[in-house]
Parts: sequence; structure tokens; C-alpha cells
Amino acid sequence: MEFKKLQDAILASWVRYQQEHNIKGQRAEHYVMKIGEEYGEFVQAYLRHVKFCKKNKVLPKKESQQRVAEELSDVIGSALITADALGIDIEAALKRIWIDK
Repeated sequence: MEFKKLQDAILASWVRYQQEHNIKGQRAEHYVMKIGEEYGEFVQAYLRHVKFCKKNKVLPKKESQQRVAEELSDVIGSALITADALGIDIEAALKRIWIDK
């Protein structure tokens, strides 16, 4: 899937989620904070994955790796939603910083 199509699909999914859960009035600040929240959840999942947690929180390797992937996906999705809310062409920024340098 092309980047723009992926971003559009994520944004459409977010709109559906907002409608289903009656979320209204979100501002850019909400999205910026959401990235932080999702990053924290990603770190928690990673720490469990590498067993840097209480023994009763350790998960089987496959399950913990899946959780890490899901939480990282949430970080990336939140970043894309935030970029849209801030009017940032994130694809152009990624190309400029990561590829065209």
C-alpha cells in the first residue's frame, strides 16, 4: 500500500472510531499528548518482552512480540493522525529527513 493510501486509511479508521465512541472537539494538543501515551504503552510492552518486569507480567515470546508490534503501530498511527491535525505533510517530511538527506 502506498504511504498516502495507508495514511488516509488510518485517518478514516480514526474518524470511524471517534464516531463510534462519540469523541468530539479534539484539538491538536490532544493528539500530541496521545503520542506520549502510546509511546508509554509501547515501552511497557517492550519491557515485558525483554522480561524487565515482574515475573507474573512476563508473556510468552510470541504474544509479547505481538504486543510490542501493536503498541508500536499505535505510536505510528497516532503520529500520522497528529501530523494531519497539525497540517503537516508527513510523507514529505519523512522523505526530506530520512531519504533526501
